[in-house]
Amino acid sequence: MLHNVRALLLMAKEIEFHATAGIDAANRVLSSSSDHVDWVALYNLATHAGCAGAFLQSSPSRSRTLTAAFPGRAEAFGALTAIDEDLSGIKGIRDAMIHADERLEAEWIRREALGEVHDGIEMRAVGSLPTGGGALINWNFSTRELSGRKAYVKDKPRDLEYHTVNIVGLRDQLRNIEFGVSRLSSYVDSMTAAAPGPHPLPLRATKTVSTDPR
Repeated sequence: MLHNVRALLLMAKEIEFHATAGIDAANRVLSSSSDHVDWVALYNLATHAGCAGAFLQSSPSRSRTLTAAFPGRAEAFGALTAIDEDLSGIKGIRDAMIHADERLEAEWIRREALGEVHDGIEMRAVGSLPTGGGALINWNFSTRELSGRKAYVKDKPRDLEYHTVNIVGLRDQLRNIEFGVSRLSSYVDSMTAAAPGPHPLPLRATKTVSTDPR
């Protein structure tokens, strides 16, 4: 568990900020009509949810110094907030958006290597996910799914893999995260104010499962 509770609280406040902003963006997306794509809200959603995910699931490339100084970050949040949400999918989509230049160049090179034409490559597309991999970011209104191309693998030029996330489910995850981190401050306050001795961990939160597609 993190050795510095103040660092944990600071991270929790940042996670709560991004979760709340992500929920607002998701609501905007889900309230839009089928003939209107709110790309700004979709990008905001991926950015904020991805940032929350970065705190909850540290990068594999994280330095050894930080890993040694702050071990078990995910375990600490899980124990104190009941958060066990996996945001790796939306983090992957966020990465595809941030590295759009590299994704575009990689798709161009991939098609040249296969002798294919460059027509049909789209930075952002709407509808069913194209089988030819031409869309770098795709929004499917009917399924409420947002997708982003995975990084190009040189030795596998025919692989057309995407990260895909259902926005309704993502909003539920962000609500669970928002609720979980909101409990942390009050728990830490009660823990530090109480007499010395062991203190029980907070009860695990009930998962949010939405049946409302909006």
